[in-house]
Amino acid sequence: MLDNSIRDRALGAIVGAAVGDALGASYEFLTASEIASQGDITMRPGWSTAKESSQDTRTAGEWTDDTAMSTVILQTAATHHELLSTAALDSIAAGFQDWADTNPATIGTQTKQVLHMSHARTADALLRDSKHLPGTRKGGNGSLMRTAPVALAYLGEGKGADAVEAAGMISDLTHYDLRARQACRLWTLGIRHAILVGTVQGVLSYLQNYAEPEEQRFWVKHFQAAEQADIADHVETNGWVVDALVCAWHAIATTPGRGSEHFRGAIQKAVSLDHDTDTVACIAGALLGACWGASAIPTEWVSCLHGYPGWTAADLERLVDEVLAG
Repeated sequence: MLDNSIRDRALGAIVGAAVGDALGASYEFLTASEIASQGDITMRPGWSTAKESSQDTRTAGEWTDDTAMSTVILQTAATHHELLSTAALDSIAAGFQDWADTNPATIGTQTKQVLHMSHARTADALLRDSKHLPGTRKGGNGSLMRTAPVALAYLGEGKGADAVEAAGMISDLTHYDLRARQACRLWTLGIRHAILVGTVQGVLSYLQNYAEPEEQRFWVKHFQAAEQADIADHVETNGWVVDALVCAWHAIATTPGRGSEHFRGAIQKAVSLDHDTDTVACIAGALLGACWGASAIPTEWVSCLHGYPGWTAADLERLVDEVLAG
């Protein structure tokens, strides 16, 4: 039986990611200066001015594809209590297709291309499409944004390796790319560590215990860059999974405070870094929530959360409890 503090942090990982997603959605694709000119970063309706051509309306607190895809993994974890079996992976593949078939207002370019190649509904078929996606730029941030639920399925003692394996396999379903796979593995283990221990340093545990030397050097270099004052010197586009992770870690590592103060400040900083604001804040929010717990997340942000598949924060909480009960 998990104690209340671990439950609070497990819920925080899921709600924190959703809050970051919904908070950043109305600032997406704005520049840092444009975001700064709009005052305090708050939960607000509508898309950013960069998406005004969209005919879709969006209400305050509505999450995007980032959280929509996470709910598929969360539901699967609640049903199967693991994510490595063929049945569980097929459930995720089918769930992704069910969501894509609703013609969502937001869906990542790479994810859309893979899901629309053959409308695959099994993991093997979807992985095949992911592997054969034309082009060489396959390292988008679209699998990292949805990886938080994977950690919840593997909180038991000795389950870290399973969490790492599942994170990589689920990433591959739409993003068959080395760096995307590594990012999901290390961030998932970081979230798991934060839930169990209450610190954000679990990403280092991944690099020490699971990464090969080249992988260690690559990510240590980028995490060190993330801790610099001016992240713009190190990031070209946070649509690339590596840069998205660098931006998320920058927001976490360079924001002072603890608890709710740190959560709020770091999430707002993640949004302020421009471009793919919802995804960077979603990635950061998962680790922040896992560290500080759902109780540290501003209630005014949580109370208005909603989105596909017609859920609110209460539904996220219900599914988290079902996962933990397994």
